[in-house]
Amino acid sequence: MKLILTSDGISSKRIEDELMKPLPDPSRYYTSCIVTTASSRKEKSNGAIVTKGKLTGLGFACCDLIDIEFEDPFLLMMYDAAYLNDGNPFYLLLLK
Repeated sequence: MKLILTSDGISSKRIEDELMKPLPDPSRYYTSCIVTTASSRKEKSNGAIVTKGKLTGLGFACCDLIDIEFEDPFLLMMYDAAYLNDGNPFYLLLLK
């Protein structure tokens, strides 16, 4: 699994290219999800909405919104890419 850390989201062509690098076959059905747990606005946050559009624009066939506070965190294993959206990521450490 490749980890990309950015403080400004998917904001440049270079970040888009790095995100797509580990996904070499453009004909494959790639899936993504956005973890909304740390955001106070959850799935209604502007960041989640904009990022979902960017991921589908990059060719991801699926982009689900997941809140691991209420859903099984092991669901993340089903996706080719997971994006942590907005908010304080340290909040995720408090979840059990």
